[in-house]
Amino acid sequence: MLQCDCHSRTPGSGSRAIKAHLSVHSARPPPMPCTRGGGPPSLRCLMARVQTVAVRSAARPSGAPARPMCGIQPETSVPRNAEVKIPLAEHEFHRIEQTIRTFARHVADVRQEDYFFAVSAGRLKLRIQEPGPAELIAYQRPDTPETRVSEYHCYRSHTPELLKRTLLTCLPLRGIVRKRRTVYLVQRTRIHLDRVDGLGTFIELETAFSEDSPEAESEARAEVEQILRRLGLAQAPRVAAAYIDLMENACP
Repeated sequence: MLQCDCHSRTPGSGSRAIKAHLSVHSARPPPMPCTRGGGPPSLRCLMARVQTVAVRSAARPSGAPARPMCGIQPETSVPRNAEVKIPLAEHEFHRIEQTIRTFARHVADVRQEDYFFAVSAGRLKLRIQEPGPAELIAYQRPDTPETRVSEYHCYRSHTPELLKRTLLTCLPLRGIVRKRRTVYLVQRTRIHLDRVDGLGTFIELETAFSEDSPEAESEARAEVEQILRRLGLAQAPRVAAAYIDLMENACP
């Protein structure tokens, strides 16, 4: 007959062993991934996760690695664009579009409303567009007129009004940019022809890359400049600011 070895120990040792056994097996299970109905994390989950990450990051010793949260692994690369923006006169706008059609593929014609929110770093906008899902875009880039690199994060939503109300409960609204955008694609570059309410007509080039290396960035910048030369815009004056900044500066 087998006997529990705790009975053969010194007095008091058995109770200590039982307590240790119970403490191990009563530990709480790890938290479940923050999802609803098996789908992607909800916006509330994402916002709570960001807040928790900020708290943990502040408490984490310098140099210590971040821990995955809510079943989501940390990002290994951040989406980036090499981009430039140039204002166009109306007659230039039509000429440029005719040239673009000779080498780039037309992708979409969309109406967009960009709701910019006041944040402490970078820029945050909710893009409501037709057609297409809404996009919550957080991005950082230097405000320089030459081709610059923008790092961004994008969260897509099919409930834009709910998302907008949620953001407005905690963030001040800077302003709204309304525009009609025609999108073309060539190689890795999106070409945007924009008619912006209150500002006029512009062309934007965004060349996508994700690898964090000088070589990848240099290649993306070179692609932008090559397309500008093809359009006869290599020496055209460029705009450093975002549309929302131009609107704010235009206000009396």
